[in-house]
Amino acid sequence: MLKLNEIIKISIKRETSQVSVSDLNTVLILVRHEVSTDRAATFSSLDEMIDYGFTGVDSAYQAAELIFMQNPKLDKVIVGNVLIDETWELGLAEVSGSDDAWLTVICETRDVEEQVALAKYVETTNKIYLTCYQPEFDDGCDCLKNDAIETTRLDVGARIADLNLERTCAFYKGDNSSFPEAAMIGVVAPVEAGTETVLYKQLKGVTPDNISPAMKKILEGKNYTFFTTVHKKNITMGAAKVGFGEWVDVMYAVCWLDARLSERIFGVFLNSGKIPYTSKGVEKIAAEVRAVLSQARDIGILADDSPITVTPPDVLGMSRTIRNSRELNGIDFEARLAGAIHKAKVNGTVYA
Repeated sequence: MLKLNEIIKISIKRETSQVSVSDLNTVLILVRHEVSTDRAATFSSLDEMIDYGFTGVDSAYQAAELIFMQNPKLDKVIVGNVLIDETWELGLAEVSGSDDAWLTVICETRDVEEQVALAKYVETTNKIYLTCYQPEFDDGCDCLKNDAIETTRLDVGARIADLNLERTCAFYKGDNSSFPEAAMIGVVAPVEAGTETVLYKQLKGVTPDNISPAMKKILEGKNYTFFTTVHKKNITMGAAKVGFGEWVDVMYAVCWLDARLSERIFGVFLNSGKIPYTSKGVEKIAAEVRAVLSQARDIGILADDSPITVTPPDVLGMSRTIRNSRELNGIDFEARLAGAIHKAKVNGTVYA
């Protein structure tokens, strides 16, 4: 019996290769430890950390505990191990080489020079560094030095502001608690990056600071975010900005757009035999840009009351040299960020 495939031959090409989606929720806890030689280890619970060898006195465990106790709860954290003879920035590079599936890093060091060096390294990446200033205390828990509330520019918040760093934000905590910034990132990290502000968040497991009006002015002038009491509610307050002066949530939004645009466009290259250097080929890529921007609008990164425009270049208007380079430049888009309202003022008149 003759087979049908002798007459009709069917070949189906699968355009289903998936591009790995960047994990923009996971937090990296950067510490020095001797529990194992692993440069990076992922944990979904404190029980997993105990089974791994961490104890309740380890800073990695204490940071994870604060992260996991927030609501909503983060699915997982990565603990990065920096060796004793490494700088924090070199250690972070090694950890990233082992596991790069994270967006925000917090680090146990409170040395200002080490924090600044780490911030400078993060500036070269598409990551965010949440650092923390805490005063120096003696063995009796008496405060020895608190540069953050002084007008000097010696503290980490002032340093990253003076350096105009865009990828580091500073948290202020006026006590000697372990890894208090972990609580703040634990609240923000579970949601889509860039869809929430860091202000007005209630943190579990952290004692609020008593911030006077004078302290508030100085701390906000150095772009610190802090945890204090307002109208009997313990909430995050302060600048909510990175060193450069941009809002933290805007920087997270930019990270989200960068990651998702890269992934979608790479997916087109991966699943296309060839994208012709024609108007139709350019439109194939432009369509992915529109799709990402539409998603950003749906989740609240971009405003839903303003148009999104994507303008592809005119292929026929390009020189032969440019087309022969096989590199496409000039897909431009314009979209308004949703932003956030942090303060409100209401004017009114009442009458009899």
